[in-house]
Amino acid sequence: MNGEITSAVPTKDGVIAAAGSQLVHVDHMGRTAKLAATRHAPYDIRVTSDGMVSYIDRTGDTDAEAQTYLHGEKAVVARASSLR
Repeated sequence: MNGEITSAVPTKDGVIAAAGSQLVHVDHMGRTAKLAATRHAPYDIRVTSDGMVSYIDRTGDTDAEAQTYLHGEKAVVARASSLR
């Protein structure tokens, strides 16, 4: 994968991170696997003990979604919009 990997969070078998507009897993050998597409670079990435990944994806200039990823499934768990 070309480009910058950011917001990396360690896991038992590598890291979960943002790569452009994607959530990715990078293993200990440096191999990268795409997990989920996002609208913008995912941020505030967190991994729970059961392996669920939660993160924020901006959906507009002032809007965002809290999303989760687990076992190949992505879900939106909350939406927020900031009033101007």
